[in-house]
Amino acid sequence: METVDVRKESTVKDALEVIFRRKWIILGIVLIATALVVVLNMRKPAEYESSAKVLIKRGEPQGIFDRGVRTLNWEEEIASQIEMVKSQTVALNAQRIVPQFYPEGYTTDRTILLAKINAGVVTTSNVIWVTYGADDPVFVEAAVNAIVTAYREYYSNTKTPPEMEDFFSAEIERLQEEIEYWREHKEKV
Repeated sequence: METVDVRKESTVKDALEVIFRRKWIILGIVLIATALVVVLNMRKPAEYESSAKVLIKRGEPQGIFDRGVRTLNWEEEIASQIEMVKSQTVALNAQRIVPQFYPEGYTTDRTILLAKINAGVVTTSNVIWVTYGADDPVFVEAAVNAIVTAYREYYSNTKTPPEMEDFFSAEIERLQEEIEYWREHKEKV
């Protein structure tokens, strides 16, 4: 005689029976995990983040008197601007001007940390978001305002041609000094 091996298939009813039989174990694990997450979150200090958005004007003139504009492709231009926002130069300038963004009566010895500055692009636009995070909400707001202002100053300084008036004033002054020198030299001869 042959023995027939009969296997019973598992059904949803069987799975539910196991779950209801072990309900206290499952419920205990869920409650312990939830309590652990709540305790860890309560112990963590509050972290505030302030953000701003900046519209980037793409392209730069080919020359001072040329109306044509040379542009990089979108990815290169935006990536360059994002890295410029997160640069040490912008962070140092922001640290220098951050006190002007403090509310009246507010003082702190905090400094803007380069690692806390973050920037990115809003979808596929010419808008960059800038954020700064720390545990002081007043300082965070002042810091992000200072970072955006320092970036705008840096951007305008790198994109602006040198002042022509200053150049010509300096040249005129230099030439006048040279003419005076030669006049004095001529009288001596």
